[in-house]
Amino acid sequence: MPKMAQTTEASNTSKIIPSYFMDRGLDHFSPTQATTPLDVWIYKYLHCNQEKRRKMKGSSKMRCGVLAGDSVAADISGKVRPIFHYDGYKEWNDEKDQMQWKNDKEFINEAIKQVFLGLKDVGIKWEDKRTKVVFEYYVSYEDDRLVIPIIGRTDIQTPTALVELKTKWSKRGAEKKDGTHSFSFPKLKDEPEENHLQQSAMYYHATKIPTFIVQATPKEYKVYDIRERDHKAALNELVVNCMKKQEVAKLKNPFEVIEPNFYEYGNLKFWWNIGDKYLNEAKELYGY
Repeated sequence: MPKMAQTTEASNTSKIIPSYFMDRGLDHFSPTQATTPLDVWIYKYLHCNQEKRRKMKGSSKMRCGVLAGDSVAADISGKVRPIFHYDGYKEWNDEKDQMQWKNDKEFINEAIKQVFLGLKDVGIKWEDKRTKVVFEYYVSYEDDRLVIPIIGRTDIQTPTALVELKTKWSKRGAEKKDGTHSFSFPKLKDEPEENHLQQSAMYYHATKIPTFIVQATPKEYKVYDIRERDHKAALNELVVNCMKKQEVAKLKNPFEVIEPNFYEYGNLKFWWNIGDKYLNEAKELYGY
C-alpha cells in the first residue's frame, strides 16, 4: 500500500523566513489566507494573531459545515458524533444568524447523507477496515516564488483518494407578515467554486493523489474531479494570490497603502463580518 506522506513540490531547500513574516508570527500561508481579499488579510494576518482571529465572529453556516464534517469523520472512525449545538449568535446578538441556525440544524443529518453518497461515488471504501483513512492531514506545498510554504489540512485522505468536503446551507428569503422568513437551499453548479478549486489543486500537486471536491446540501451533492479541471492554472492563481500578499507584507505600514472595501452594494461585506469590535479596529487602522 503506498504511503501517505506529507509532500512538497518545487524547491526542497530550507528557506530562511524573512523578518516581515517572522516578526508577525507567520511561518506559512494557508489556502484560506490565499483566497482572503487583500485588505482583510492585512488586518487578520499582519495585525492580528491566531488567538485574536479565533475570537472573531463566526456564523451558523460555518458551524453547520464543521458539524457535518466532524460527523462524517466520526461515522467513518466508529466514534460518537458531536452534539449539534451552536449559540454563537448570542455573543453577537445576531437574530438573523439565530434564525439561520434554527432552520439549518434540522437538515444537518440530511447533508451528512449527501456527503456519504458523494464519498461512495469517489470510491472511498470506509467500511473496509483495510482502507487507511485519515482526517485533517497536514499537506505542505512549496513554490520558488514564495519565501514560506502553503500548508493546509485535507478533510479525508486515503492512499488513493483525497477529498475536500464543502457544504452549502440555506438562503433566507424575504420577511413574511408574521415576521418569520422562508428558507431555500441553493442548487449546486456543474463547476466547482474557484476558491475550492484552487485549494484542491494545491493538495493534488503536493500529494499527487487523485483529488476530489464533494460538495453537498441537504438536498443534493456533486463530485468534482480536480484532474478534469485546469488544476495547473488554479494552483498558479493560488500562488499568485500569495505572492501579492508577500509583497504587501514587506511594507512598513500596509494600512496606508491598500484601499479597504468594507461595504459591498451598501451592505457589510461578507469578509468583514467579523464583529463590531474588530471591524471598528480595522477601520481605525485604515484611517476611517
